[in-house]
Amino acid sequence: MSKQLVEGRTLRYLKAFARFLLSLPATLRLWIVVLCTIGSQALFVLLVPLEQNPCVLAIPIVVAAWFYRKRGVAICLAVMAIITWIFFAFTSWNHLFSRPFLMDFAIGILALLVVGLFISAQRDSFDQAEESKRRLARAYHEELRLHQAKTQFLQNVNHELKTPLTTLSVSLELLQQQNELLDAEARAGFLQTALSSCEELQMLVSNILECAQVDGNQTENPQPREMQLASTIQECVRLADPRWRLLERTHLEISEDLLVMAHPQYLRQLLRNLLSNAVKYAPGQLPVVISARRTSNPTTLQPEICISVKDWGPGIPPDEIQQLFGQFVRLERDRLGEIRGSGLGLYISKHLVEAMGGRIWVESRGIAGEGSCFSFALPMAPARATLALPALPNLVLAQQWS
Repeated sequence: MSKQLVEGRTLRYLKAFARFLLSLPATLRLWIVVLCTIGSQALFVLLVPLEQNPCVLAIPIVVAAWFYRKRGVAICLAVMAIITWIFFAFTSWNHLFSRPFLMDFAIGILALLVVGLFISAQRDSFDQAEESKRRLARAYHEELRLHQAKTQFLQNVNHELKTPLTTLSVSLELLQQQNELLDAEARAGFLQTALSSCEELQMLVSNILECAQVDGNQTENPQPREMQLASTIQECVRLADPRWRLLERTHLEISEDLLVMAHPQYLRQLLRNLLSNAVKYAPGQLPVVISARRTSNPTTLQPEICISVKDWGPGIPPDEIQQLFGQFVRLERDRLGEIRGSGLGLYISKHLVEAMGGRIWVESRGIAGEGSCFSFALPMAPARATLALPALPNLVLAQQWS
């Protein structure tokens, strides 16, 4: 075995032992310093009559310097100096104040101080090296996360772009080649298909741009204002994509006097994102229930309004809920299914809610037919009289959905 290999292995063992000592509980480290101090003083008492060089006094200094740096050196050195002085006061009182004894005592104290400061500097260097290793590890994991996010982004975009682009291309190609052979209804159908594909592409690009703004902290500084929640939600339902058929499927359970502090654009975009998800996953004519209630923040105990969007779709597996609000995250079943998405809607929604001082979460057991309930809470506005809401036909249903 080569000398370099032996030295390298020895150095690794020493570093591992030094790291192990620092991982010990604080109480145990203190006891180690105390026992080393008592043991070294006992050996010192035995070696002095034999005129041996009592280097054992350096042991507690080394241990204290490694555990507690300069502070440990100062305290340990002071204690040892007092004990040593008391010992010589009882054994060599006649020589206690002689010049040779004082010189030896001062040189010993100075030597131990130098040893302690050297070990303390080594501890600082060791900590800096460990911190550098941790930073490199964090940088590596962050780079790995970014690489995985980029790969996931490319996969999602590739998957989401193919379908609308193919549909758009085929529709336009048929219109170009068969225009004269098609009747007005067929041409209108192909044009509507092409328009729907363009809307999907526009939504995908919009989500990507919004995600870039969120990641770059380029979103505008929200200025929350008092908003009437029921009228805002009614407006979002009324202006939603007609293909969602929200006017027929939505059941509102919202009191007209609920006021929230929110940014109007952020709140509308947040509601559109959650309603879009609910419609995509709620099969057939099953309803989408939007409810709101007064509650309080479990951390700050401040009053807030909790808004929930409930669907009756397939639900979300509990083990995938934690990652649901991540970037480019899609459920495993959706990657191979017919439901398309960029994996950015909930990620953007989370940032919008947090920018308004709120929080967002989801409740689901992953059982088909029970669906999912996405909820977010926003600060409650100061109570005041509210205006009556205009009637919205076919929106607020009195009966309960079964």
